[in-house]
Amino acid sequence: MYAPPGGTAEVLLRDIEGSTEIESLLSVWRLLQSVHSVKLSIVDSSAGPTQLQGTGEVATEAVGGSELVIRERGRWSGPRGDGSHFSDSLRWTLDTEAGLLRLEHLRHGPDEPVMLMELVPDAQGLLIPLGPHLCGEDRYDGTIRVLDDGVEVSWKVTGPTKKLEIRRRYT
Repeated sequence: MYAPPGGTAEVLLRDIEGSTEIESLLSVWRLLQSVHSVKLSIVDSSAGPTQLQGTGEVATEAVGGSELVIRERGRWSGPRGDGSHFSDSLRWTLDTEAGLLRLEHLRHGPDEPVMLMELVPDAQGLLIPLGPHLCGEDRYDGTIRVLDDGVEVSWKVTGPTKKLEIRRRYT
């Protein structure tokens, strides 16, 4: 995000507040800055009623005024009580000039991010992607919505061998 010379990103954000679309972006942005926990669920329709649940802690790191890195650590639990640990790093970038919020996965580190989606507000108050994330033959369609106590990132994943619904609920 561009910050005016001698100013900060926060000054720029205050200058553009008032636009409904920007308010939707800022609402999600502010909530993401204050999250401390994550609940994950994965429902795999292609393999029967398989469902995984995960809970974890979140650490946020502001990088400049327009980037936020979210690091997750937690534990998955399966339908039979089995489980494993997980960790993840995601980078969110607020681009007020383009009117969007960008989400990247940092599995290869911050210098080699994997673009997941660029989100814009829709008329229902959701953030929707400009296009799907394609990974091989799999298609990832995501949305973000503000909840009373946080932010939910939802994915529908479809492909030759996949039919998943993934939800991340940040609080």
